[in-house]
Amino acid sequence: TAKTTKEKSTAMDIFMDGVDALDMENFDEAARLFEKASTIEPQNLEHRYYLAVAYVRLKKNREALEIFESLTTEDPKLFFKAYFDIAAIYSSEKNYDKAIETLQKAEKIDPKSGRVFLDMGYAYKDSGDYGQAIKCFSRARELDAQLNQISIYMTGATYLEEEQFDQAAQKFKEAVELDPETPLAESARQTIPRVEEAAWGRKP
Repeated sequence: TAKTTKEKSTAMDIFMDGVDALDMENFDEAARLFEKASTIEPQNLEHRYYLAVAYVRLKKNREALEIFESLTTEDPKLFFKAYFDIAAIYSSEKNYDKAIETLQKAEKIDPKSGRVFLDMGYAYKDSGDYGQAIKCFSRARELDAQLNQISIYMTGATYLEEEQFDQAAQKFKEAVELDPETPLAESARQTIPRVEEAAWGRKP
């Protein structure tokens, strides 16, 4: 057992060095270290997860997807976070249908996750399905009070894209009132005059 304990600590040390490299944005080195840790300890799924994260940073989307998909197959509850990574890759490739499909799988595993609906809202908004986006943002708020401000803000952003300027201004104001000190509130404050101007320009 001495050997396996030593190997374990070695794998762990290499993994920790990989995390440092990731923090320093040295993605090639991070990937190399995570690959090495995974080879020493193939049963450690966390090493593989981090390897996939490094691959995303290196724009190796296919390799990353393969690992994330295998983790959600092996342990969907433990690697629930991987669904968000998969959806983010598809969204970055403008493949919104696949992003939404992935988040719907996540919803089946944890129907009470506000984050699932928040991310689903983003994907629907970017795909141009504004009605569904607004429904998802609203659901995210219902499920998780911590997502209140971002959900209201994103509802405003969706109305803005839809050129529903009055509703957009209303939502941005709500976001500010909820917690005036956050960066999100600051962004909403800066957007409101532009939205009101656009709304005014629309009036006959």
